[in-house]
Amino acid sequence: WGLWWFGAQQSRFLYIPMVLMFLVILPELKMSMNVLKMTLLIALILNGISVVRAHRQDWGRRPQDMLRGKDKELIQLNERYRSTGMRGALVLDFPDVAYAQFPVTVIKKNSLLVLPY
Repeated sequence: WGLWWFGAQQSRFLYIPMVLMFLVILPELKMSMNVLKMTLLIALILNGISVVRAHRQDWGRRPQDMLRGKDKELIQLNERYRSTGMRGALVLDFPDVAYAQFPVTVIKKNSLLVLPY
């Protein structure tokens, strides 16, 4: 359990059962509340360290810096599409066009992501 807790991002699914267990056991607790507070503080610090380590390299970066090259090209196409007043769908040969803010016709064949019409 400890390896899973510290090694997997899936541990967030354990928070709700842990809170419920804590609330059920709280009335029966006979130990000092100071021990409980320190335990919760240690757990919070360890969780905070994990979050800092996971996201440290992304702090201060612009969201556009984290995009793939194709997505950056699509954002540039968005600007060109609007500035030139283009109309109609653009034909692209790759199916992942989530950042396109204009109509797109995808011509890539044999892709699971493209539905023929």
